[in-house]
Amino acid sequence: MQEIVAATKAANIHEFIKNLPAGYETQVGERGVRLSGGERQRIALARAFLKDAPILILDEPTSSVDLETEAVIMEAMRNLMQGRTSFLISHRLSPLKDCDTILHIDQGKLIRVTSPKFSIDRDETAVAAGATSSGRQTNA
Repeated sequence: MQEIVAATKAANIHEFIKNLPAGYETQVGERGVRLSGGERQRIALARAFLKDAPILILDEPTSSVDLETEAVIMEAMRNLMQGRTSFLISHRLSPLKDCDTILHIDQGKLIRVTSPKFSIDRDETAVAAGATSSGRQTNA
């Protein structure tokens, strides 16, 4: 139970779970149907903390959440990516700001490799126009 609590604290979801009617024993429905998108995302991050895999792949980890929830998820993701090789896939550039390299992919083809600073400052329109970005973060 200590590992679970530590993982949920790192994923910024412990306080929410603690305040549920039955705490960690609360039934949230199949696939978390009774939870918001952000709550499901943070629980998924807690599960990733428990797995402790050396390679992490996050696909659209902040999709369908508001800006406030995105900030909480991003903080948890930064914690999770420490010491891991991480691949972050996102249509939006804001989650990619901590990545080392951004690969811009359009219709399955690599069209550009940039740094996060260049992409976020200059290239937000490429993502809005439909290109998909994938960021790779390595921490040793």
